[in-house]
Amino acid sequence: MTKLEQIPYGKAGYRKFKREFKKREWSKMKNIEGGLESENSKLHASMFIFDGKGMMIHNPISYSLCKLKQKRQYKRLERKESLNKVKW
Repeated sequence: MTKLEQIPYGKAGYRKFKREFKKREWSKMKNIEGGLESENSKLHASMFIFDGKGMMIHNPISYSLCKLKQKRQYKRLERKESLNKVKW
């Protein structure tokens, strides 16, 4: 584990990402398109932070799968919000 800007980071693959991702209840970040947040965790751009610890994905294929999972979750949350809105 290393530190980058006072945030500890470690390397992981898609399996570890998926395990950590499923543990949390995600919501959309306010004012940030495509960002997800949970208690002490956030996913935005290429940053994956779980419980205050950063996760660096160690190969490009795993990284692509992680980004795809993040996009799918964001779209799922977006659809739920649009169903609750009333259009006049």
